[in-house]
Amino acid sequence: MRLGLGHVTQLDEAALGAADQPHLRQLFLQPLVLLTQEQQDGYVGYLLGALAALYHSRGIVMQLHLGALRDANTRGFARLGPDSGYDSVGCATDPFALAAFLDALAQRDQLPELILYCLNPCDYPVLATVCATFGGGRPGRVQLGAAWWFNDTERGIREQLQYLFENGMF
Repeated sequence: MRLGLGHVTQLDEAALGAADQPHLRQLFLQPLVLLTQEQQDGYVGYLLGALAALYHSRGIVMQLHLGALRDANTRGFARLGPDSGYDSVGCATDPFALAAFLDALAQRDQLPELILYCLNPCDYPVLATVCATFGGGRPGRVQLGAAWWFNDTERGIREQLQYLFENGMF
């Protein structure tokens, strides 16, 4: 996971793998600006794992929005600020890391109901099969969220629905 301008933009194996390390709990006591990139990644991985366990215990649905490249044009961002049209499609996630994260939660019986939203349409097949893998035979337990942002078009919605149909999610 990378922390950039307050946004989690990418899940990566190092951060998700670090989510179980006990010393990361101590990172909550430090301001993020004082942490190294590796510590920030561990912090975010630990935080996601802790939130997932909490959501599971309270019956709350967790949502992960993956693949946004936020504020890519720094000159434009400096001129107009956040959320002003300087975002782009990025890479969603490493499927091995995402599967390892979800598996670790499932092994501890802490996998909440989950919706994965992706910004990059190239990631639909990967995320659709990850959803099917961790759905546990229960429709909607882990699901691919609606097409959003750059995919919120007729073509984007049709493509996303096709992947849902092909992977038995309807």
